Amino acid sequence: MRILVTGGAGFIGSHLVDAYLDMGHEVFVIDNLETGKKENVNQNAHFILGDVRSDLLHDVVGKFRPDVISHHAGNPSVRDSIDDPVRFASLNFHSTLNVVEAARRYGVKRIIYGSTSTPLYDPEEKGPVQEEASMNPSTPYGVYAAASEMLLKSLSREVEVVCLRYSNVYGERQDPYRGGVVSVFFDRIWHDQVIFIHGDGWQRRDFVHVEDVCRANLSALDAGEGESIHICTGVETSIRALSQMIGSVVGKEPSLVSGEEEKVRPGPTSLSNRKAWDILGWSPQVSLSEGLRRLHLQYLG
Repeated sequence: MRILVTGGAGFIGSHLVDAYLDMGHEVFVIDNLETGKKENVNQNAHFILGDVRSDLLHDVVGKFRPDVISHHAGNPSVRDSIDDPVRFASLNFHSTLNVVEAARRYGVKRIIYGSTSTPLYDPEEKGPVQEEASMNPSTPYGVYAAASEMLLKSLSREVEVVCLRYSNVYGERQDPYRGGVVSVFFDRIWHDQVIFIHGDGWQRRDFVHVEDVCRANLSALDAGEGESIHICTGVETSIRALSQMIGSVVGKEPSLVSGEEEKVRPGPTSLSNRKAWDILGWSPQVSLSEGLRRLHLQYLG
């Protein structure tokens, strides 16, 4: 199978490239390297330097004629979406629109969209939240993810669509300066730096390892058409507990400083992953403790 990964030099995208290649697929990557890193890209993949929002994407799709586009280009920062929603719309929604147009134009069979989960829903939604819950995002990040899903599904009669709604993805190669809470905490504890937390630190998150995310994407190559599916563990961990787990792994005591409460209320963190099992045959295999152990090995070199 020929697969184009947008954002394939980024954290999740580069792991997907590896996973697709390991399964014997031919893989193409397009990435502008704004946040991705060329060294993340497997040498057996075909790399194209370029912006997914540009006409170059159409040239790439027209030339290579992928069977599947794995769309993982975009900015994962909720804060950035609040600080500059106009630019964020270009990065996270207009890029999706261009992917859809290229796919329709050149007869791509399927788009797998790397979406989000918690930011899509009303903060008052009671968990475990299922995918059928109404979308009521409270940040531009969630709004553009919801809009991208609706756009993709509105054209699903022309192109098969699968939307994978990730919880908090973590793992090797995640940038501690732009990444999620696990990479930030790990890096600061490793370098004996203070960790600043919102509020008392007892807010909870669902952390899923990037290897499990890759397994879900492999299953989505031929299952899940027309569906939105949570890719999560169903296990909630508090921010304080996470810091203690990381400290235990690296053998250092974390130093936490509490600050003001989060200005933006996060969506519900208790998510159901039953649909992933029913449709994709997927369940998480990497525990948080095992995932942190692997991250430690990366720091050890």
